[in-house]
Order: sequence, then C-alpha cells, then structure tokens
Amino acid sequence: SQAILETGFQFPWSETVLIPASNVFSSREFAAAEAVKIGRSEDWVTIQTESCTVHLKIEKERRFPDLDLQIPNRGSAATTLALAEADVAFLLESAPRLPAAEESSAPVTVELNGVVAIRAAAVARDQITELVLSNSRRVGEEILFQTDRTFLCRAVELGFREIQLRNNTAPACCQDDRRTYLWALLDEESVLRASDQATKISSPPVSDSLP
Repeated sequence: SQAILETGFQFPWSETVLIPASNVFSSREFAAAEAVKIGRSEDWVTIQTESCTVHLKIEKERRFPDLDLQIPNRGSAATTLALAEADVAFLLESAPRLPAAEESSAPVTVELNGVVAIRAAAVARDQITELVLSNSRRVGEEILFQTDRTFLCRAVELGFREIQLRNNTAPACCQDDRRTYLWALLDEESVLRASDQATKISSPPVSDSLP
C-alpha cells in the first residue's frame, strides 16, 4: 500500500539485498544512535549501534516490487497539492479526528479545485465533516480522490509539502532530493462530493504562507 525509497547511502557490498521490514529502526536505541555500522554475511545483514545489534535474514527468494513505473518524472504530475507550512499543524491535529477514523483504511476524500478540502463521513454518510486548508493550493488540474488519511499524514510528517497526482487512481507521490514516498489511493467510487450541509472547519488564513 505504501513505499519509501531513499538514496545516497554507500554499502560495503555491490549486490542488491532484500531484508524484511523491522520496527526496531524506530526504537529509542536507534533514534539516539550517534553512529551506525552495517555489514553482511552470505545469509544475514547485521546493523549495529552503540547499544544494539540487529541481524536480519536476507530474503534470497523474494524480489523487489517494480516501483519505477509508479513514480512520475519531476514536473510531469497532472496535479500537485502544495501544502502551506501554516496548515501543517492543523492538518495533523484535525485529520485523525475526522469521522471514519476507525474504519479500515481510515478513508478521507481530498478535493483540489478552488480550495483544498478534506472530507470524511461516518458509515451512514449522512453527515460530512470537511477540513479546508486555507493557505494551501492546487497546482494543475482539478482532482477529487479518496485516500487513507494515515498515509496522507505520514507524508506530511516526513516533511513533504508537495503531493503529486497523475490522476485519481494512480499512486500519490512525494519527492525530494533523496527520498520518494508513494502510496496507493482508495476506490474512487467512495469519494464524498461537496455538500452545503457539511460541517466545515477551516485553518486560520495566514498571508504569504506559501513559499
């Protein structure tokens, strides 16, 4: 459902190596590490900090997913959500509180037209709550798409402020000089259209909030 690619590392081997994901890298021991050592044997990759050593078995029978076709070339996206720094705290605080947060995939609808709007509704879909990011903007074509709010917030937490979209079914993508983060969008048939009956909550407008 999601992937992050990061370049710029140099490893003491030339082969491509696939190892399983691990939550250990978000642990306190790794977060506080001043130096990290890495090495490999025939079957294992070993990563070591001052206080922790981790052995991860190389998965020789599995292959990397082919992500190249899912990553748009820089500047080729049909639409870009340009998120203003002034809206970041509002989005990260408010999006998890929208209805349907407990549902599978925690769905929200994002509409980029004259405004940047994020909508959610409970199962009955009779009451929509809409966040309006007053300082953010759309670049390119108008779009309406459905996404897991967790992935949207994760992109923001990773420091990305531009989200590229080719259409409302292809993966959303964020890029900087070293990192690419992308995730699959949800079924477009479940999008929530704008409604005059929706409860709207807007971020405080700030002049000159976009770079």
